[in-house]
Amino acid sequence: MRDSQIANNSGPGRTDAKNYDDKSKAWGEMPEKERAKAMMRRVSEMPASQRKMIEDYYKKVASESAK
Repeated sequence: MRDSQIANNSGPGRTDAKNYDDKSKAWGEMPEKERAKAMMRRVSEMPASQRKMIEDYYKKVASESAK
C-alpha cells in the first residue's frame, strides 16, 4: 500500500494473553548506579541513529541536574 493512502484494515484489537511482569517496581527499587548501568545496556542495543539521540538527551539531563 502506498504511504499516501489511508488503510481500511480493521481488527478486534485483542492481543494474546501474556504474563507481563511489572518491571517498574523492580526498577524503582534498584540503586541509582544499577539503574544507570541497565539504561546504558538498553541504549547500547538500539540502532546507532537512536542511540546518539538518547545519549545526548541523558547527557543534557545529567548536566542540568548537576547545576
